[in-house]
Amino acid sequence: MKNLYIALAATLLIWQCFAVNGVDLSTLTTVENFKCMMSTHNISFVVMRGYRSFASPDPNVKAVLKAAQDAGIKVTDVYLFPCRGKSPIDQANEAVDYLSAATYGTIWIDVETNTSPGCSWTSSTAADNCNFIDQLVTHLEQRGKKVGIYASAHMWQSIMGSTSACQNFKNLPLWYAHYDSVQAFSDFSTFGGWTKPYAKQYQGTTTMCNTGVDLNWHP
Repeated sequence: MKNLYIALAATLLIWQCFAVNGVDLSTLTTVENFKCMMSTHNISFVVMRGYRSFASPDPNVKAVLKAAQDAGIKVTDVYLFPCRGKSPIDQANEAVDYLSAATYGTIWIDVETNTSPGCSWTSSTAADNCNFIDQLVTHLEQRGKKVGIYASAHMWQSIMGSTSACQNFKNLPLWYAHYDSVQAFSDFSTFGGWTKPYAKQYQGTTTMCNTGVDLNWHP
């Protein structure tokens, strides 16, 4: 039994060593603030808003990506908060074109309630909402981009009609939200066909190194 405990402890230690902490944000920040995040909170990935909920590229995204990279952060992604009232193809093109000179990894499509005028998911059927995301994903991939989905089980049910609906994207990485302040997937319940997530947003609006961020983790 002692050997079993030692083995379990070693496994946990290895798992913790490979776990990765990150932040997502939607405001301008600096190289110095990112260096502070790295030194005080071991942050090693950043997701910056690249496209705003009212159907417009975020004018700060390129500066924030560069600041994170200049600070030494290796993984820098962007998220696209789509407006349901505008063509998904147009939004994909606008985001990609605006970021054409920037360096980044994955574009995460943010599937959650949108309160911007003319952009709500509620004006369309669940099937049409699924098709909208399908067109957005397809066109981003056609433009040569890596794509992931950001959502929660609650939002998926609300927008797609049920947690089991719209399984078109189950082969894409899932970044899910659940604010339980726990860096683990033990709370995850399947939705949208995903049985295993890629990353978790485990805490909402937090101030870190003079910057408003959400906290994220993946093993």
